Amino acid sequence: MKFPKAGDLPKELTILAGVLMALGAFALVQAIISIVNQNGANINFMVLLLLAGFGLIRLKPYWRLFTLTISIVTLIFVAAPLVIALIRWAPPYGQGQSMGFIVSFWITTVVGLGACGWALYVLNKPSIARLFTK
Repeated sequence: MKFPKAGDLPKELTILAGVLMALGAFALVQAIISIVNQNGANINFMVLLLLAGFGLIRLKPYWRLFTLTISIVTLIFVAAPLVIALIRWAPPYGQGQSMGFIVSFWITTVVGLGACGWALYVLNKPSIARLFTK
């Protein structure tokens, strides 16, 4: 496996790949714990983010496309409850939820929207997109 030198990659791409690898590693640990504790496999497709991070570091165009696609799909599924809530003029979560759930919902929503938007920005930047067309 040949990786580009650390100084050759833009900082934004390196950070994005690191975040993806961390999320993928976390999902892998969760899957392993699930297998050990529950005597069964709990498949977590976020493990693919580990591969996507390595693919971005190796400048593989199909992993860039995968990350763009996942970002768009996630952006749609995170933004959809907000749009529905605005149309209905009601909270996007069920009535009677605890304050912890509500805070967690909003943090997840804001961070999810920001992360997906940032990933789309980084991967569509002309200077970075050019790296994947060699």
